[in-house]
Formats: sequence, C-alpha cells, structure tokens
Amino acid sequence: MIRLLLMLCVVLHCAPTVAWGYDQAPQNFRAADMLPADMLKGPQFSVDPTVRNDGYMNVYTLHSAYGDFTVVSTNLLKQRIRELAAIEAIDKIDLSKEFGDSVVEGGQKMIEGAKKIVTRPDEVVTGVFSGIATAFQRAEENLVESNRSQAEDGAAKNLIGFSKAKREYAVELGVDPYSTNQALQERLEKLSWAGYTGGLTFGLATAVVPGAAGIAVTSVRYGELIQEIDLTKAPADLRRENREKLLAMGVGESAARVFINNTFFSPSGQSFLVAALDKSRGVADRQAFVEFAATTDSMDLAYFRQRMAAMYYTYHAEHGLAGFFAVDRFIAARTRAGEMLVCFPLDYGMWTRATATVMRYFDTIAADKGMRRKILMVEGRLSPAARKELSATGWTVREGS
Repeated sequence: MIRLLLMLCVVLHCAPTVAWGYDQAPQNFRAADMLPADMLKGPQFSVDPTVRNDGYMNVYTLHSAYGDFTVVSTNLLKQRIRELAAIEAIDKIDLSKEFGDSVVEGGQKMIEGAKKIVTRPDEVVTGVFSGIATAFQRAEENLVESNRSQAEDGAAKNLIGFSKAKREYAVELGVDPYSTNQALQERLEKLSWAGYTGGLTFGLATAVVPGAAGIAVTSVRYGELIQEIDLTKAPADLRRENREKLLAMGVGESAARVFINNTFFSPSGQSFLVAALDKSRGVADRQAFVEFAATTDSMDLAYFRQRMAAMYYTYHAEHGLAGFFAVDRFIAARTRAGEMLVCFPLDYGMWTRATATVMRYFDTIAADKGMRRKILMVEGRLSPAARKELSATGWTVREGS
C-alpha cells in the first residue's frame, strides 16, 4: 500500500508538467511495417498480415503446413521460423525406410506406453494481452506475482536415455530441445527414437537442414551467451551448474535456490539468463537481478526477462555497468558513468497509462539516487508519443538495441 501511494504521488503531484497523451492500446499493425521481408513469408510459412500489439509486445499468427502458431514477440517468431525449417528437414527423413516399420512402430508404442512428454503448450494469448502487458499493469496496481509449474521429459524417458538423444538431435538441428513448439517436439520424439534404437547418425539428421549450426541468435553478444551453454547436458546438471555460478558471483544461497526452483524458466532459458549475469563480471549486486527474476510467473515473462539480462550484459560489455538495483517490481542498473539504465526488450512500446506510471516512478528513483542522466534501451521501437514524452522528462532512448 505504501508503494502504491508513493507511485500515485508521483503521478498526481511529483511529476514534471508534461502533456501526457496516451496511445490507444491494444492496436493492430501491418506485419510488413514490423518485420523484414524474409520474415513475412518463406518456403514453410507465412505471417498473418495483421499483427496485434498490446502496448509492449507484438502478437503474431504464424501460418504453416504444420499448423498455425500464436507467437508473442518478434524474437520468438524468429525462433519459430527456424523450427519450421527443422520440422521440414525431419519430415524428409523416411524413418520407416531407414530402419523398418517395426523399429519406428516399436518406438512409438514405447513412447506412448511411458509417461508422455510434458511440454508447455504453445503460446496461448488470452484476449490480446501478453504476460508483459500484464506485468506492467500489475506494477501499476502493485499486485504480487505467483508461482506455477513446468515440466521436462518424464522420468521414464530420462531413465532409458531417450531424453539425452533428443537433446543431442535438437542441438545438432539448431533448435532448443525445450521449445514449446508441439509440432517440433512430436518430430523430435520420432527422430530420437529412431536414433536411440536404430542408430540414426547426427549427420543424416542434419545434412538436410541448411545452416544447422545452433539456435537462432539475433546479435553477436547473444551468440556469445549461447556458446556458454551446453544444452546436451541433463537439466539437473544445468541447474546445478547455474546454481554454482550464482553462488560464485556472490548471490546468496536462499536467493539462488528460489530462482533455480522457478519452474517458468526452461533449462535453456535459465542457463541463458545465468550466463548473461556470469559474463557481467565486476557488476555489483547481481543478486538484485536474480531476486527480480525469481518473481517471474509466466513463460513469456521468463523469456522477456532472460532477454532483458542479455541487454544489460550487452551494455556492460560495450560501455560498463557499476551495479544493479531494484525499482519496485522492476530492475535497473547504474552505469559506470553514473547514469540510470533501464532495459526493456519491447517489440513496439506505446505510451499507455501503466507505462507512464512506471516510467515516472523510475524518474523519482533516479532523482533520489542523484542520477541526472537516464537511458532507456529497447529491442524494438517506441511509438512517437512514447519517444516524445520520455524525451520531455530527460530520457535518452536507444531503439533497436
């Protein structure tokens, strides 16, 4: 309640006099205005011409021969497009011809007989709002996030070594073994069983995938982080290594445990975030970021925050960060030059009431900490209204970061 009153004070009394003009959200946009040509249509896919934006993230409909996918965020769309190429490649392999119907059928029966793979359902958007929009709105209302559950391959598959084979095939194909793409998971299942029982080599599996060299990346810095992660390792091993890295960087045992046990982060996502913090050497209070990440309560919010960690790492690698600090339900950093840095991996950020409230609160914290310069980095773009209002209150905006 105290925090809410403080934020209301900022909104009603303490903010500079600015003509706040809010954008209408949600809105529809043309996909052609949001994406490069090679992401609009390809051999395996087409993106629906209409894109829904909830004020923060774009929500795409990806059409393919393998079904339609609702995809939250441009970066996840890149991943899904990459996965469609892998699906097509797997479908080109005639498993029955290579190993005989009995091997394939036997593998399918064993898989069906064991506990079925538990994968998170593909992105489902309730109404038109992503988890990111919800997070901003909850920040305005000062609500509390909650925990839920996540699952990987079942114990039976881990016991017989099937999961290990699937992870290895996924990495060789350049896709995330923990992807929520159900069409991809089904094909990885069949491919992995053929390899597990019939000796299908990685070369045969990947030869038909152009450029099967790794999970799609969007920048050199992101590529550096992915190189730090061995996704062929068992999830339990990744969690143990992540915990050890957190402790080594000064994160307390309790904070590390809470974050590691947050089941909304996949093993790959958790490892990516930890790698970003681990490579941000010399940055003080990385525990603040870990505690912030531990409050994540949705899968798209987990994806958002792991990319946020990568943005902070990118800035640190190129300019230098001094340390992190919490800002209510968000996180910020002090640069080595003494500026406030806020990173949001938004697709297209609009000036909504919730955004205005959050950014004014950042203004107050910056003033309290004596930070005269404020930098906002976004992965995509901001609306003209958002750029105008932020500039009026002294923010330097860096888009396409």
